[in-house]
Amino acid sequence: MSGALMARVGHLATVMTLGVLAVAAAVADPISGAIAPVGLASVVPLGVARALGAAPVVVVVVAIAAAAATAFASGATTKRAPFFSAVAVVVAAVCGSVFFAVKNSQGFTHHGQQLLCQVLLVVGAAQLLRALSTRVAGADVDDGDVAAVVIAAAYVGAGVEKLIKSGGRFFVDADALVVDAIKAHLDHLADVGGVSLSSIDDVMASLPPTLALLVSAPALGRVIFGAGLVIELLAVALCIRHPAQVAVAGALIAMHRGIDGLMGLSFPEHEALLFIWGIVVPIARHRRRRGPS
Repeated sequence: MSGALMARVGHLATVMTLGVLAVAAAVADPISGAIAPVGLASVVPLGVARALGAAPVVVVVVAIAAAAATAFASGATTKRAPFFSAVAVVVAAVCGSVFFAVKNSQGFTHHGQQLLCQVLLVVGAAQLLRALSTRVAGADVDDGDVAAVVIAAAYVGAGVEKLIKSGGRFFVDADALVVDAIKAHLDHLADVGGVSLSSIDDVMASLPPTLALLVSAPALGRVIFGAGLVIELLAVALCIRHPAQVAVAGALIAMHRGIDGLMGLSFPEHEALLFIWGIVVPIARHRRRRGPS
């Protein structure tokens, strides 16, 4: 595939990712007045953080960035189009980071959006470098490669951390994660309300069938959670231009679906990133490589 054509594919994928950011900001709960600063919210003045972190502001900035990226991806040929498109993507990533930093300063930190903002920030920076440097523009590295490295680093890092914190015993002690799954289930019941759990028998009776099976069969828990760790470590395959990219991305999405079903922990932004950069872009690259360049 020609570099120019792959650049357009990368920009279209960037537009899709910006759409994910816009939706995530739009559906987020309003920012409350209770702030315990974390991340960017601890260094950005509170008034500025709240202004930049307002969901409507994020959505507008994302829309502008998406429009700029779409114009370039659709064939805009002016010299400044790539530059302004890249700058808009970086600005959108920064606004998204500030927004979710403020959100995570309200007492509950959820790391579902960090990777989304990181991918946009790094991809935008790569696009900016290509717009400013002809040498970088000619390199055989596209946005798909850049995004894949960021995503792979997140998953492989999470897998390595599990091995380190468990002292290398994760596969042996993986069934203990069933306890975390039960805690997540009980937290969900507490949020829903209307369920009386006065004894262990009540708790066991309230468990979903899959979770109850893991409680009764610890070895199965080791297999399932151990498989999840293996899939995280295999995420390094996202960095190679090979059909394994698509297979690993699909496995990671399936892992997230399983975690959501078992523990009620959903990461829709991660799944969207895996679909866009781990499935759509590699397939587009492969199909174009087989056809005329």
